[in-house]
Formats: sequence, structure tokens, C-alpha cells
Amino acid sequence: MSDYIRWGILGAGAIARQEMGPTLLASSRSRLAAIASRRQDAATELASELGGVRALGSYRALVEDPDIDAVYIALPNSEHREWSLAALAAGKHVLCEKPLGLRAADVQEMTDAARTHGRVLLEALMWRYSPRVRRILELLADDAIGDVRHVRASYAVRSRGLDDPQVAASTFRFSSALGGGALADLGCYCTDALLLFADGEPSDVTASRTALPGLEVETTVTAALDFGSATGHLFATMETAGGSEVEVFGTKGRIRLPVAFRTRRTDAPLTLDVTDRSGTLTRTEWPFESQYVAQVEHFADVVLDGAPPLVAPAQSLRTARALDAVRGAWASPRPGVE
Repeated sequence: MSDYIRWGILGAGAIARQEMGPTLLASSRSRLAAIASRRQDAATELASELGGVRALGSYRALVEDPDIDAVYIALPNSEHREWSLAALAAGKHVLCEKPLGLRAADVQEMTDAARTHGRVLLEALMWRYSPRVRRILELLADDAIGDVRHVRASYAVRSRGLDDPQVAASTFRFSSALGGGALADLGCYCTDALLLFADGEPSDVTASRTALPGLEVETTVTAALDFGSATGHLFATMETAGGSEVEVFGTKGRIRLPVAFRTRRTDAPLTLDVTDRSGTLTRTEWPFESQYVAQVEHFADVVLDGAPPLVAPAQSLRTARALDAVRGAWASPRPGVE
């Protein structure tokens, strides 16, 4: 077996250009072999920026390329299922951007296909690879804050598309047909956090959404999830700035994770706050570490060494069911105010 993975990227958008392309070039156990786009010029441009890797003008050509071991899928949400299934059927391992599928039924089909073809399928939830997340799980296992009673997760990013119609027209985030909207784009992180730290699936969900005038997708979503012994609350919006945060409330204390999901070098030092029942706060700091690099290195560990996946398909399926429940719980959008 080779000691590295030969990667192909489906999609030549911002995430491939800014994050995953450079990450794959920097990873010790990865080799970026090809970029594919439906527009040959877009693939050629990005391939040149990333050091002259091969540029392909069709997705099919990449997934069927015998010199590719794994495919990173950086396509609109509506295309995740189709091209994950195609890549798995062609014998490729798959790292697919979040959300893995638009519905739980899609994720189940993708998971079944990975099992049938004996290939690795992982959802690209890069925030899970932060040492701060590992530390929270250790604290919970050590009963540092007692029994978890509530988890709150928020993600607020003012989308450039709200201020620039050209940007809005060019991104999947504002297209219902392409699987856009605040829940799929930002709320999937919040939902994943709620299920991870509450350690279960919700038995009941209430939710509401707001759509700004003239837009066909929700731009803000709130939801309350009942886990039985704990509750959860998520807030995800493309309307306002504010960043991301997760709080875990226990019977003996509280954990606060600021800049919870996407971290940048300028966010360092990254912190984690633990407050005990007396109100004493303990803050731990970490230097910046790329979540994307950690994610790719872990993927290599799973594929090459047989390591257990940190985000197992069963966890992605659990999150997909919760996202379905949120969609099923919300009523018609309330008029928004711009």
C-alpha cells in the first residue's frame, strides 16, 4: 500500500482555492493530482495557482481517473449525493463537504454505498479536529461540569451576497435548488455541536426561520431541541456578523468555546473557558493549528492505517436526521427586515 493518498478535487470554488487545495499540497500524506470543473478554464486557472496539477473539464473524468485514490467534493450541496455515489462506485474514497446530504435518506444511501464498495466516506466537518473540541469531550468524560443540561450553539456570518447582488447570483447559498440557506450552510455546524455534546438525538424539535424579502432560502433559523435529560438551542444566520460560539451547561459548571467552528490564524490564541459552580473561570489557550490540515491528516490515517473515523458516517446520519427534524418543525418564513 502507498504511504500517501492521490487526491482529486471536484469544484474550483473558494473553499478549494483558499483552504483545501493549499492544505492538500502541504499534507505529508497527500498528493494533489487533479482539479475538475465543468468549466475547463476554471479548472485550468486553479490548477495553475496550485502548482500545475492536472486540470479536467468534467467531474466524470476525475472520478473515473485510475490515478486518483480519493476525491474531495467541494460542490453545491445539491450535488453532494450524486458525485459521492459516483466516486464511491468508481472505487474512490470520499471526503465530502458538509452537509453530507440534503436529507437523511441521501446520507443513508451514501453510507450504504461506501460500505458496499469498501471505501471511506467522511463528512468534512473541520471544526471537529480542533484540540479544543477534544478537550471538551475529555472534560465531559471526567465529569468536570457534571451532567450536561443544556447546549447552545450559534453561528452568525453576514453574507456578502446580501450586499452585492452579483455575489448572491453566483453562490449556491441563496438558491433553494442548489441546497442553500442558513441551516445547511451554518446551522449544520450548530446541530453537529448540539448532538455531540448532548450525546444523543432529539426527541422533540421546535424551530422557526426568517427569509429576507426577495430571497428563496431562509437567512436565519432558530431551533430548540429536547434530548430528554438535556436541551439544546441553535441560532444560525446569514444576516448579521457575530462569529460562532458553543456553550455547554452542566450541573457543576459551564464550558464556553468561542470562535467555535472556522478558525483563522488571526484568531490565535484560541481559548476555552471553564467556569465551576463557585464562578471561578479557568481559561486555556492554544496556538493556531489548521483544522483543514488536521482533517486531511486524519483522513489519511483512516484510509492508509485503518484508524477509526472521528466523524463516523453514523454520526453524519444522526446529524442529517436532526436537520430534517428542524426543517419539519419550522413554519412558513416570517417576513424579514433588511
